[in-house]
Amino acid sequence: MVNHTEVAKLFANGSNDVKGKHFYVSEGILWSYGTWFPVAKWLDYPKMVLWNKSRYSNSTSKHQSHAMYEISKAHTGVEFVQVSTSEFKSVISQVYQGQKVCFITRDVDPAKLTFEKVEDILYNFLKANGLKFVAKRYAKDAVQGWRQKSLLKQI
Repeated sequence: MVNHTEVAKLFANGSNDVKGKHFYVSEGILWSYGTWFPVAKWLDYPKMVLWNKSRYSNSTSKHQSHAMYEISKAHTGVEFVQVSTSEFKSVISQVYQGQKVCFITRDVDPAKLTFEKVEDILYNFLKANGLKFVAKRYAKDAVQGWRQKSLLKQI
């Protein structure tokens, strides 16, 4: 059994199974205190890691800090795709069911993020991959309140 720092270091260097006390790697996923709190999973080693941004306890935060430090130390330019615990578990479930999971990441100022901007990013991504884009949008109508307006863009 190895200490927390060693668990994080081994995960950062691609190990899929490491035994540690309350902090371990199993089937490529870094866990803190059991399978209810995933910390990280490599999506594209060593370029992109799925990262649980949720917080729970001081000890889990220390586990996250160890992992973040060791990953960043071992690999420059790693992209951390930050998700909540429930989103993380959803991604894991989809991957194990053989479904493809797609992440669209781009540097965007949250203060300037609008529905149109998200729609544009998604549209361009799908177009580049030969897919169709269908979105539903809700617009404020002075008479009827909120009403649904559908958009369909075909490529």
